[in-house]
Amino acid sequence: MKQFWKKLLTYDEVIEVHIISGQYDLLAVLELDLREKPLFTTVKNLAQKAVRKIRKLGGVRDTNTFVPFLSVTKRVE
Repeated sequence: MKQFWKKLLTYDEVIEVHIISGQYDLLAVLELDLREKPLFTTVKNLAQKAVRKIRKLGGVRDTNTFVPFLSVTKRVE
């Protein structure tokens, strides 16, 4: 498991990896560059491109993609 999340963090799009319980073992948070691109067609295309890279890693049996419409945090960056 440790080596796998380290591999995920080598991808530019992956900004966080969380070890979770439940149906899936890991949650990877991706940040996609949407500048100068049509929003609704590009989000799907960019996410699919990143997911294809992740699926090529050995040991990936299933993935699921969630696209937030709004994110709120208390963190100060």
